[in-house]
Formats: sequence, C-alpha cells, structure tokens
Amino acid sequence: MQRTVLVLTLLLCGCDGNPWVGFGGFVSDTNTIYRNPNRPPGDSTNMQRALGQAPMAEPLLPEPGNVWPGPPKPEPTLEDIQKMQGTDMPSLPAPELMPMQVPGSSTPPGSNQPPLPPVSSVSPPPRPAPPAKPIQQTTVGVVQTQSGPAVITASPNGQQTYTMPNGTTGRAIPNANGTLTLIGSDGSVQSVPAPH
Repeated sequence: MQRTVLVLTLLLCGCDGNPWVGFGGFVSDTNTIYRNPNRPPGDSTNMQRALGQAPMAEPLLPEPGNVWPGPPKPEPTLEDIQKMQGTDMPSLPAPELMPMQVPGSSTPPGSNQPPLPPVSSVSPPPRPAPPAKPIQQTTVGVVQTQSGPAVITASPNGQQTYTMPNGTTGRAIPNANGTLTLIGSDGSVQSVPAPH
C-alpha cells in the first residue's frame, strides 16, 4: 500500500513538480457531501417530485359560482319586426354586427382605374433571330500523340479541344503539372506534354 502511494506521488510530481497542485479540484469533483454534484439547485414542486419526495401543494379547486355567461339574447324575427312597425321599437335589441361586416349592397363597387387601351387583333410578325456569330477558335499549339500530331485550339470561354490529322476531335484538359489530358469522342484517354 505504501509503495502504491509513493508511486502515485512520484507520478504526480512528474506532472507539475508539485504533487498537490490540482488535488483539491480532483477531490471536490469526485467526492462530495451531495449525492449528485451535477444536480440543478432548487426546491420547487417539480424538483421535489423529481427527487421522489411528496410535495406539499394545495389542490386546484373549481371557482365558486357560475362562471359561464347566460344564454344569448334571442334575435328578433321578421314577425316581431312587422308587429312593431308602427311603434317606436324601444323593446327591440340592437343587432350585433361582426367586426368586418359592413351593411350595404351586394354588388361590388366599380373600378376607379382608367380603362385599358383596346388590344389590336392583328399581331405584328415575329422578329427573326439574329444570325449566330461563329465561335472564334484560337490555336494554342501542336502536341505529339500516339496517333500523330494534334492541333490544340481554345474557344473564347476557355474550353480547349484537339483535332487529329484524320479529323478526329476531342477535349483537351490542361493539368497543373504541365500536361494535357486528351479525351477522345470514343472514350480514349491519353496524357501528353502541354504545348509551350
């Protein structure tokens, strides 16, 4: 047992030179007078229930008396209105309108906007499309391939192509290491030195 304590002390000495630095934090993190040092503080009813204790809470009781409003007043019928036509109608309750209801005509109002100009039934003929400009290819250089020399050309958008002496064409992709990858229309791939 004494050897174990001595070995642990020597190991702790090797960390910082002082074996007791951080020992208080180690003891407080591992040993505490509370069961769970990570438990949230509080003594509310829910906390007491979570800890398995019986909380002392008063039960909710219904409010005494009638809390509901009485029945709505009856709306007058047409017969009631007809009977009171010659009188002042003081006994009639005022009708309640919904907040967005506005009494009035069922016909929507006319438009205040000026009328649109009349549309001509004859439409003008469609304009012809402008002629397509030919794509200007610039020659980048000539490279030697397994099938002979290939002319590398570039379009204005930067796309490079190659053309073989027999008319075969494909894509030429420049690489960062000074080579070109030539991809043929038949799927063949070869790597050649880039033109200077």
